[in-house]
Amino acid sequence: MKRNRVMHLSLILSMMTASAALAVEAGGKAGAGANVAAETKHMQANAGASAEAEARAKADLERTRQQIEQRAARVSAKAKARAEAELNTAAKQVEVTAEKAENAVAGRLATEFGVTAEAMTEQKSELDASWGELMIAYTLKSNTKSAVSVDQLIELKNSGLGWGTIAAGLGLDLGSAVSGVKAEQRVAQGFAKADGKVAVVRGDAVRGANAGLGANAGAGVGASTGNAGVTTGLGAGVGVKIGK
Repeated sequence: MKRNRVMHLSLILSMMTASAALAVEAGGKAGAGANVAAETKHMQANAGASAEAEARAKADLERTRQQIEQRAARVSAKAKARAEAELNTAAKQVEVTAEKAENAVAGRLATEFGVTAEAMTEQKSELDASWGELMIAYTLKSNTKSAVSVDQLIELKNSGLGWGTIAAGLGLDLGSAVSGVKAEQRVAQGFAKADGKVAVVRGDAVRGANAGLGANAGAGVGASTGNAGVTTGLGAGVGVKIGK
């Protein structure tokens, strides 16, 4: 009789243990399912936020493009074409130098524009831009009061706008823009010292050409007001840097 009771108790304990194990397993599955559901919801929310941010960025870029084209239309096509040819030549010359000494070019431009060489190299890769194009974009960005970014300027160039049109659309004097970019070309190629003072580019004669361009127009002029070498002639010697 005693033996039967022991066997009975053992059977009950086994059943209780099995039930507990099943409960734990069920609870684990339920918890795992809840975690998966939460993670899926989180991923969907992130995807939605990313899509919304991308849509806003595209809309902002399109608005900027329209504003630049409208302002650039006030400048003669001949002047824009001439400026673009010179700016493209400057960019190509920098690229020729970069093919032989890319790290040196990256270091000079990074010092000149106040960023790290690593950040600028990563930006170049992400935008699929040349060093010459980055040089132009940074020079123009540093001389405009608009909120347009370097990334946006490169994207506008890649979408078909010429540098002459972009410079004019930013309200910059084209002769001065060419001289300023050529000054930075000298820096990139090692003919002038990278001192962190971006060549100054004057605004054009169209009053208010920059007004309202970008969401935060008027925010922070990147160019240093103490840059030397600025002359009063049309684009003559503007921002030219001499010596290493």
